[in-house]
Order: sequence, then structure tokens, then C-alpha cells
Amino acid sequence: GKLEFVKMTPEQIIRLMKVLFEEVRDPAMAKNLLEKIKLDQLSDGEKQSLERYLWGKDESMVLRLCQSLKNQDQGKADLMRYYHWAENNAKGIPLADEVSRIPAYSQEAFWLKAEMLQRTRKFQEAIGAYQAADNPPKNIWRIVDCYLGMGQPNQALVQLQEMENFFKDQASAAALKQAHIYRDNIKNKTQYIAALRGLMKKYPES
Repeated sequence: GKLEFVKMTPEQIIRLMKVLFEEVRDPAMAKNLLEKIKLDQLSDGEKQSLERYLWGKDESMVLRLCQSLKNQDQGKADLMRYYHWAENNAKGIPLADEVSRIPAYSQEAFWLKAEMLQRTRKFQEAIGAYQAADNPPKNIWRIVDCYLGMGQPNQALVQLQEMENFFKDQASAAALKQAHIYRDNIKNKTQYIAALRGLMKKYPES
């Protein structure tokens, strides 16, 4: 009855909510139960755990939980991660832009913003965000993909040549990607064969 419900702790409500989602499979009742949780009785860590559980189940509650964190910067970063995961680029990109100005989350925010921009085929803006993420060689591979998406294979080759020169552990992979670009994007069989020969000569163990 109602009286027993009032006596339930937040932890008991959360346990019951999970049963409703997972075993009873009644999301409407589970969401109704969520509204009863007194968020001020939960720590930030508990809110984050509940918020992550609700990904893909209740976006409005994810939003409410993120906004209720005492650490507001953490709340914004968590919501940014959720929008990126949910592929809600329209909300995720401007939020990532805001989070990129928070030093503790800046690099991650630039990366997630870049991925969302790339998804929406805003390749030039994505390149700028990948550059700002400043985590080579990981970001260089993505920049290469963006140039190919823009139909600029020669710019992609420039990036790969730089990677080959400066990141020795990526050199053979960068050289092979160049060969593939000659074959698939530039469609020059002569350059493709020459690039493969160069690859075998420079990196015989690859």
C-alpha cells in the first residue's frame, strides 16, 4: 500500500525499479517509481550509477540525474557522454562544446564532439575538433577518414605521410593505408603497385 511505499529507502526503490525493468518488463511502472526517489538522499556516486543504468531506458531521468549532481561539471560531462552514446548529435555537439571549456574534461569533450560532427558529415569542423583533442596518432586516423569523406584523398595522404615519419609503431599501417587510397580513392593502379612495393621494401616484417 501507499504507507509502506513511503517508508521505502531510495536503495529499496531502486532495487524494485530494476525488478520492474528486468523481470516484470513494465517500463511504465518502473518510470513511475523513479519519480518517487528523493534525489537529495543519494550521493553523486549513487546518482551516476543509477543514471548509467538508465541509459536506453529513460532519457528524461538520465537528464534529471545529471542535472542533480552536486558536481555540476561532472553532471554536464556525464550528460555529454550519454548524448554521444545515444547518437543525439543535435544536443550532444553544443553540450560537448560547453564541456570542452572545463579543463578536466576538455580533451574528452573535443574527441566526442569530433565524433558527433563526423557522424553528421561536418567533416571540416570534425577535423578541427580532432586536432583540438590532441591525442596523436589516434586523432590522425580520424582526420584521414574525414578528408576521405570530403573527397580530398591527397590531404589524407599528407596526414598519413606525417604519421609514417613521426609514429614508427604506426608507420607500416600508415603506408598500407596510403596504398589503399591510391587504389580505392585516387584509382591509380600504377601508384598503388608502387606504394605496395615501397611498403614491402621499407617494412619487410609487416
